[in-house]
Amino acid sequence: MMNIRQSGVIPYRPTEDGVEILLITSSNGKQWIIPKGMIEFWLTPARSAAKEAWEEAGVIGRVITPSVGRYTAFKWGYVCLIEVFLMHVESELQYYPEMDQRQREWMSFDKAIARVKNEELKQLLITVKSQFE
Repeated sequence: MMNIRQSGVIPYRPTEDGVEILLITSSNGKQWIIPKGMIEFWLTPARSAAKEAWEEAGVIGRVITPSVGRYTAFKWGYVCLIEVFLMHVESELQYYPEMDQRQREWMSFDKAIARVKNEELKQLLITVKSQFE
């Protein structure tokens, strides 16, 4: 079976209470996910992930390389292999391409870990959370 390569980001911002991350709803609105998508052939995985963060979540920031890990998701009858980067969010836009198709919400790592359904992404969030502690 063919694997589809994607990249995504875990958008984060420091707060007085620690670090918050941004989750968005999937295109069908049924689950909470991170911004991710196909890697554009003219972009690096990190730059492509930054583009997805802008399109899907309306956030712009600094993508930190190397990636923090990978997870798989099943979509369109294929296995998607998603390379994940941290993104330090510098600005949050009021208007962005997919604002009418998705919800976005800042939350603690613990809340995000509880909301995410994909087990591999959940484990990745747990690992990344420990880097901030």
